[in-house]
Amino acid sequence: MKKSLLALLLIVFIDGSGIGILFPILNDVLINTTSHFLPAHTTAAQRYFDYSVTISLFFLCWFIGATYLSKTSDSIGRKKALFVCLYGLLSGYCLTALALIIKSFALLLAGRIIAGLTAGSQSVAQAAIIDISTQKNKATHLGWIAVAFSLGLVAGPCIGGIFSDKRLSVYFNNELPFIILMILILSNILMVYRYYKESVVEKKKHQFKLADLVKQFSLIISNPIVRNLSLIFFIQQFCFNTFYVFISPYLYKTYHYSTMQNSAIMALLGISNLVGAGCILPIVQGRIAEKNIIRFGLITMSASLCLLLTLHYNYSPYILVIPFMITYALAYTMMLTLFSNAVEKDQQGWVMGITVSLFTIGSAITANVGGALINLSEKLPLAIAAIGCIASFSLSFILKMSKSKN
Repeated sequence: MKKSLLALLLIVFIDGSGIGILFPILNDVLINTTSHFLPAHTTAAQRYFDYSVTISLFFLCWFIGATYLSKTSDSIGRKKALFVCLYGLLSGYCLTALALIIKSFALLLAGRIIAGLTAGSQSVAQAAIIDISTQKNKATHLGWIAVAFSLGLVAGPCIGGIFSDKRLSVYFNNELPFIILMILILSNILMVYRYYKESVVEKKKHQFKLADLVKQFSLIISNPIVRNLSLIFFIQQFCFNTFYVFISPYLYKTYHYSTMQNSAIMALLGISNLVGAGCILPIVQGRIAEKNIIRFGLITMSASLCLLLTLHYNYSPYILVIPFMITYALAYTMMLTLFSNAVEKDQQGWVMGITVSLFTIGSAITANVGGALINLSEKLPLAIAAIGCIASFSLSFILKMSKSKN
């Protein structure tokens, strides 16, 4: 079981690494006027638009892929679904690296689309981990998912920041981090093939139907707890995604942060996530109700964003992202636990897919709207995120979040 769990956690780690690598490099090649990836005459507004399109396409495709693949894994089996995801990610990152080499924006979009459609690996891995967990250790294993994702968020910016910096070596460039990630994916494919053994899922014949995407969300209506959690979780994830997608452009525009500095912020976010999920969560879990942990996380996230927007010191982002990310990690893990507890065992793939789909559709909306907002004011996306956290916090008192009375 340990090797099987390790193989599944590596999938989550790779997902985190890919995101951690992606945003600082995209910020550098699309927004930085000295990168020469886009034509020199490209306006700032067009650069922000291209940045938004690249990210929103990825998350929109991730939304489709996560919704379908996670539910499909309940029928065809987790292992087969994981292989589809991993091979797709490998192809997507290969195209992304090639796009950076030949400076092709169209190829970059193609790579992001393919990677997005097959980025459902995390939700499938989450469902697979739940399959091999007991009711007693399920919350702990879900916490390990957050830890693995956090380690990826730390490793990704380190890989991206170091191996893309030509000042450190003539062999380093923007595409090298993606090549390293491809090597990790190949290793993960071998580990899943050798160590992961399916246990719970009963395989059935399954055909792709676009109507399935609508059906998966229509099922939310029949489960009041999942419906309530989905609304609170969607707003929470929208706020987090707005922060995560636009923190690099905000810091670049406000403080003129370099790719290395933005990568350092991303790494710090990952470390903070790791502290929250790996160190603080085991202490508060079982002692404080899940709903109260979620509420504390949401109000702290909002306060951190407000301070980030009002304190104008070059070092303040390094301090304020810490409480933001620690409490986000706690709230996120507790939300996953409540989602899992709200459904039966044969619906775990579906409900984990819903959580990832809510995350990704929120990201797609963020990227589409945020590009225009940040062009008006670099503070506007983060201000909206702060307000959204308050809204989600308020809804957590109004809507029933679990079957228990507490």
